Amino acid sequence: MKRYPKLVLRYEETSKRFVEINECKFQAKVSRARTDTFLDVLKEQVKLIDEFDENLWNVLLDTATMSVGGIVFTFKNGMEISFDNEAPKQKSQAD
Repeated sequence: MKRYPKLVLRYEETSKRFVEINECKFQAKVSRARTDTFLDVLKEQVKLIDEFDENLWNVLLDTATMSVGGIVFTFKNGMEISFDNEAPKQKSQAD
């Protein structure tokens, strides 16, 4: 009977890890799809991008958050750029 609780604990830990791995796989698939979409849009460009392109912007941008202090653009790759009364600041996904 002492073995059963250990097996239950091991099963629960393994199940939790399984869910975590599946979530990582899902996030990787989403990231891949976003990258593929971005590359498809770039391939459709017939000329060098030298002016604002609304379609490209929409493919790259995830959210824009406005506040009293300024605005933060969050891109689909996780990078954030904020604008306030000071110079623009960049924050990478690792920050």
